[in-house]
Amino acid sequence: MKSIALCVASALTTSFAFAQSPAREQGPQNCYMEVRNVSSTLEIQRNWETSWGSYDRDHFGRLILKIRLGTVGRTGGPMEVQWFWIGRKLNDIGKLIVYGKGEKMVAVPARYFVELYAAAPILKSHVLNLAATGERYVSGAQHDGWIVCASDVNGRVLAEKASSEALLNLFNDSEQFTKLESIK
Repeated sequence: MKSIALCVASALTTSFAFAQSPAREQGPQNCYMEVRNVSSTLEIQRNWETSWGSYDRDHFGRLILKIRLGTVGRTGGPMEVQWFWIGRKLNDIGKLIVYGKGEKMVAVPARYFVELYAAAPILKSHVLNLAATGERYVSGAQHDGWIVCASDVNGRVLAEKASSEALLNLFNDSEQFTKLESIK
């Protein structure tokens, strides 16, 4: 009987102390995310070409995303933003790969937003076309899309976006997403 009274007294003391202390920050509970492609570059280096259609070329491409992350509740706080660059190997075009990724911790104020930029690594591909023999050799990869995810400090996902619905579905299927080959 005495132990029950001690538990009740302890609970009352704890709840009274919690009520007297300032509200503890719980961190963001909800947020919104906007993602825009702000730069897309493609450079072609022509190593040699012939008048009958043979050539040797290198392609270099890069994307930069602008990410705006904001809170919609009374509390702000730290969030981890992660991004993944998805591509396809040119010699196995049906296979998706992760060719780059990054992450950044940001402090998002209550009822406000922060902006950050995510730059993809330079993606290189090489094409050798031999028109006379009908042979074509390719290597490297091409860009397919991107995925951006924001989570709180406990790892709870607050917002996620992708360049296509198919990539968002792939990201949400963690078993399949973790199986993607990563080349960087």
